[in-house]
Amino acid sequence: MTLVARAATPPPKSPPLAAFLAVLIPGLGHLYTWAYERAFMIWATIAVCVLLIVQGLWGFSFLIAFVYFFSIFDAYREAQLFNTRAEGEEVPAQRPDGQGRLMFGVFMVVVAAVFVTDKYLDIDMGWILDWWPVPVFLLGVYFIIAAILDK
Repeated sequence: MTLVARAATPPPKSPPLAAFLAVLIPGLGHLYTWAYERAFMIWATIAVCVLLIVQGLWGFSFLIAFVYFFSIFDAYREAQLFNTRAEGEEVPAQRPDGQGRLMFGVFMVVVAAVFVTDKYLDIDMGWILDWWPVPVFLLGVYFIIAAILDK
C-alpha cells in the first residue's frame, strides 16, 4: 500500500475580513492574504509620504488617503484571488507581471532623487510644491489609457 501525499490546500480567506483588516491598518489585509510584497509597498508608500509631509510637501497628504482606500479595495480583491488560486482555478491576468513593482520602483527612485538633489546639490526644490499635481495627473492618464487598452 502506497501513501500519496497531497498538498494541503490553504484555508480560504474572507474578502470582507481582509477589507476590514485593511480599514484598521493599511496593509494588514494583505498580510492576511499572504500578499507580503503588496503590504510592504503600501507601508513604504505611506512612510515616504509622511516623510515628504514632514519636509513641508503637504501636497502628498492626498496620496496617503488614496493609498488607505486603495489598500481596502485591493485587500478584498487579493482575498478573492487567493481563494481562486487555492481552488486551482486559473486566475485571469489583469496586469502584466511586475507592473506594480515597476510603478513602485519608479516612485521610490523619483522620491530618492528629489531628496538627494535637495540635500547634496545647490538646487532649490521649491518648485515641487508648485508642480506636484503634474505627475499625479500623468499617472492618472496612464491608468485610464491602460484600462481602456486592456478592454
